[in-house]
Amino acid sequence: MVASLGRGILVMDESNATCGKRLAPIGIDNTEANHQYYRTLLMTASGYGPPTGANNESWCQGLDGSASRAATYSQQGDSFAKWRTVVSIPNGPSTLAVKKAASGLARYTAISQDSGLVLIMDPEVLLD
Repeated sequence: MVASLGRGILVMDESNATCGKRLAPIGIDNTEANHQYYRTLLMTASGYGPPTGANNESWCQGLDGSASRAATYSQQGDSFAKWRTVVSIPNGPSTLAVKKAASGLARYTAISQDSGLVLIMDPEVLLD
């Protein structure tokens, strides 16, 4: 059950147009099968190694005070929370950017779940 402790929702719902923009420059057809393959690669990639620094990238931050806000929202009857983190990688993804974005998502997930909220997680890597 999605609403049970320790679970949440991961959003990976790129539009056909957005996915097409990512696949076209590398000569891959904009098909549902290729969308699925792309998402599978994102979820199964390994071997990033230790962080070596950012490559003129940016990522979402700002979790200060989120624990008390999440607790308040939960007490008021809210059931869900959402965190959308965008990583901009103009010069190719660095390990640091990916790990910082993942760390922020993990922290917000723990904060939400500790407050009894189900997190809807929406990571996005801007390849342009």
